[in-house]
Amino acid sequence: MDTLLTTKFHIPLLPDDTVTRQRLCNKLSSTTRMSLICTPAGFGKTTLASAWISRQRALAAWLSLDENDNETHRFFSYLFTALDRIEPGIAKKALELLQSPNPSIIKIAITQLINDLEQAGKPFILALDDYYLIDNQEIHAAVSFLINHQPQHLHLLIISRTEPPLPIAKLRAKNQLKELGTEALRFNIEEASVFLNRSMALNLTAEQIARLEKHSEGWVTGLQLAALSLRDLPDANGFIDNLSGENRHITDYLVSEVIALQNEPIQEFLLQTSILKRMNADICNDLLGITDSRQILEQLEKDNLFIFPLDNNRCWYRYHQLFVQMLNNRLRNRSEQQVIRLHRQAANWLMDHSMWEEAIDHALEAKDYDQVINHLEVNIDRIMARGHFNIYLRWFNKVPADYLPPSLSLHQLFFLHEMGEFDAFDQCLQRIEKQLGPPVGGKPGETSSQHGIFSVIKGIRCSAFFVVDEAREHFHNALDMLAEEQRFWRIIAFGGYGFCHRVSGNPSEAIKHYKQASSMALEENLAFCFFTYSIALSKLYMDYGQLEQALQTCRTLVNYKTSDGREVPFSGLAHVVMGQLHYHSGNLIEAEKHLEHGLEKILKDGDVFSIVDAYLSLAQCLHNQGKPDQSIETMDEMGAIINHLWPSQAVTVIAQSFKALIQILSGRPDQARQSLLESNHQILAGNRYPDLFPLKFQGIYRTGQRSLTFYSNAIQFISAKLAVETQRGEDALALLNDLVSKFDEKTSLLFQSEVLIQVALAHRILGNEKQAQKSLREAVALVAPENYCQIFIREGLLIYKLLKQVGSQLNGNDPETDLFVARILAKISDANHAVHPGKSQHSPFDLTPREVEVLSFLAKGASYTETAAQLFVSVNTLKTHAKRIYSKLEVGNRTQAINKAKELNLISPSSS
Repeated sequence: MDTLLTTKFHIPLLPDDTVTRQRLCNKLSSTTRMSLICTPAGFGKTTLASAWISRQRALAAWLSLDENDNETHRFFSYLFTALDRIEPGIAKKALELLQSPNPSIIKIAITQLINDLEQAGKPFILALDDYYLIDNQEIHAAVSFLINHQPQHLHLLIISRTEPPLPIAKLRAKNQLKELGTEALRFNIEEASVFLNRSMALNLTAEQIARLEKHSEGWVTGLQLAALSLRDLPDANGFIDNLSGENRHITDYLVSEVIALQNEPIQEFLLQTSILKRMNADICNDLLGITDSRQILEQLEKDNLFIFPLDNNRCWYRYHQLFVQMLNNRLRNRSEQQVIRLHRQAANWLMDHSMWEEAIDHALEAKDYDQVINHLEVNIDRIMARGHFNIYLRWFNKVPADYLPPSLSLHQLFFLHEMGEFDAFDQCLQRIEKQLGPPVGGKPGETSSQHGIFSVIKGIRCSAFFVVDEAREHFHNALDMLAEEQRFWRIIAFGGYGFCHRVSGNPSEAIKHYKQASSMALEENLAFCFFTYSIALSKLYMDYGQLEQALQTCRTLVNYKTSDGREVPFSGLAHVVMGQLHYHSGNLIEAEKHLEHGLEKILKDGDVFSIVDAYLSLAQCLHNQGKPDQSIETMDEMGAIINHLWPSQAVTVIAQSFKALIQILSGRPDQARQSLLESNHQILAGNRYPDLFPLKFQGIYRTGQRSLTFYSNAIQFISAKLAVETQRGEDALALLNDLVSKFDEKTSLLFQSEVLIQVALAHRILGNEKQAQKSLREAVALVAPENYCQIFIREGLLIYKLLKQVGSQLNGNDPETDLFVARILAKISDANHAVHPGKSQHSPFDLTPREVEVLSFLAKGASYTETAAQLFVSVNTLKTHAKRIYSKLEVGNRTQAINKAKELNLISPSSS
């Protein structure tokens, strides 16, 4: 995390002669959710807030905001740190979540903070000063979320010039808001009298104070400015009588009078330092070419000249915002060139002191684009390696487009695409195309290399729209034009090539190019690219039957450490994929560990598609360990988390359908049917790729994502699985045969095998034993070489007999496949005995937990209607369960089933 300015956390100090405004403090209350102090500039909002907080017993966190805090990650880094400073550790988890570059993680981080504050059980006050400077709607939405879910011990205090776009009306309606506005904060006669005669050491009469209060309309800053002018004026009455009642006129007049009464060195100090948002003696000395700035700052504070210390040591100061605006306007009216010179000088000083963020701000104010561009050019490789593009894009956008050199314009173009600013991307692309002109032949040089970068970016854009033939041509041209030393762009081009081949159904070429991109990225220490392409590579290996290769590739990722220990964006995906690989190879304990660890990380990224995939894998892993209830709870947890991440309709459909699959495997077909009814999977039709709009790095991140077509087919598979579960063989085959007809070189071998398993089960329901065995043999043949056992094991005893028949037909001709089938049969048997340890060790008639539950109710003499009501299923579903029980036990009616179950010790002998 970038270094934070600690001065922003200091509650403003109250001078000894501060006017006590008890009447206002009494109107605020920490027992409500929020207090809002909202007035125009200069009414004493901050002073009142500081005074009120000083009277509270609760722990109080303070954050002074400025316009740079409109970047979402920066805002919440400060907000969470403010709380963590007053109660160490309270925001630790929330701050760790912010290490992800994805803004979608903000809601998760806030949720974590809310939970931690609630658990702490202590009263807290969080004060946000100058909130009016925030205009980022994403920040407003996130703060609104905090307010709507506010822990009972947290009180939010907002100080602002304008009413913020937060749920103010809702809080008013619920009597959960205390607010003070302009009318409340105007000084009354008593307060004005104390301020003018005691704090400002004047000797005015009650009548003079009343007139001044009337003319100033109780405006605190107006009174202060007037008091400074009155100190050295012999005729107080004349001064007061000539005051205008219009604030805009009063402001110009009073500021001019106050400045005019200062000696020339002080006037120059005030004017020239007015360009600084915050200052210390050293930067002031540098700007003015003097050596006594510390003494001047101390004198200005002593004279109450609109300057406030930002730390207890009084090293850093700031001016009152209204005052500094007036000073700055006067400075600009005097000499625009002087303003530019001062900003440039401030930028140099700040850069020399490693305060580069503020330095760039001043360089941009000075229109010193050479310095900005020089900084960006020098550090562009570091920027690209870190992958934190958003703040740099903000700077790019402040530099006039025609001033940026082509090399940086190309980086700006890339950032725009990766940050999802597609309208601006299209405009920038057209401008650069004109700027570069047509490519020229010859050896790679500066012009040729720039065209190469441009081709890479156009290839990325075409890939996003699945125009892979055109994208492939762009990547090919790029590699011809890019110089060998332009490693970053060559890596992106090779990765893009891999993506095109993957989409086109050429997995061997896709693997080849992903391997090259991944290897080059590792050599160049480009961790983000290395992870992106290696994860895509691992998924390809997994889908196309190379489980061991996938494990080796993923092992490198989960053991990877950056040179500086930074978190790699999307590194959690490596653990998710590793968990999926362990699941398919049968190592369920390791699978669960990696999936849980990976989920913890990808929840920070907000990648809803990967989150849904990971939860499904974890739920299947738990189910195959004989924990059906935990697998259902896992999918419920997934649903709650997805709802907090502003999911698209496509994500909601996929999540509901995946939940249905786990419900089917857990013997809850009615619930599964309802989940599928709630998911209109038709919306996926015609769409090719997931909606990644909340994510950073949308372009090259797509390389590891599945298509919406895949998800659409998966949902059709789940519907077929439900038909198998409910003994509707013909309905199942209609869905499954449609999927089989779509099989081509693009179709994952793993998915093909899963479909063929269900085809076999559907044929068995219909009594087509030969077709059932044929389909199951085909499924086994596809995945046996790499031991993808879990897709068979999860079917349990449904597949047991059929697989045993297939195994007996192999006749030892293929020892590897024989071993694979034997291993699956043994694991199904072991898994079933682990769930029901008291049952016959060799019985092939064992029932699922749900079927045992059904049989136990029936054994008590309950009717189908009564049993269905007790189990929360329909009568038809109950009858389906009964038919399967009779089939497994090889009996013809309820009485025979109950007697045989008791003989096999499947149910208690006392059940009757």
